[in-house]
Amino acid sequence: QTAIGTAKGQMNVLISNCFSSLLKLDAEQMKIYTQAINAILCSLDWLKSITEHRFLMADHQKNSSVIVPKTSKTSKKRRSKGADIDDVQPSPQWRGCLYGVVLRLDGIDVAKACFHAKRYFSSMYYAEMGMQNMVD
Repeated sequence: QTAIGTAKGQMNVLISNCFSSLLKLDAEQMKIYTQAINAILCSLDWLKSITEHRFLMADHQKNSSVIVPKTSKTSKKRRSKGADIDDVQPSPQWRGCLYGVVLRLDGIDVAKACFHAKRYFSSMYYAEMGMQNMVD
């Protein structure tokens, strides 16, 4: 469904490298390449909106809720170690991007480029996304 193939596909790597090399420029260089930076940022916004649309249009199933007792000391120990909690299985591992395009870009670089392009809300969005990826 994606125009540039899998996350490790040749076109994906090429586009990621091109975007990344321009987004890593310093502030003075960004002033020279403003049209290229704006084209990249518009492309990223377009891909983000496609991803959001695909996600919202997909048929989702509600997760089953399980009440976990919090009284047991052993439950607290197991919870902190990431083990099963009273027969509740851990969430499944991520199996790839279902709704969007995976580009190998640093969210902080995108946030800086957005800031220099005076796209302040986008800058905050990508900065938060970049910081969340650093925590994991």
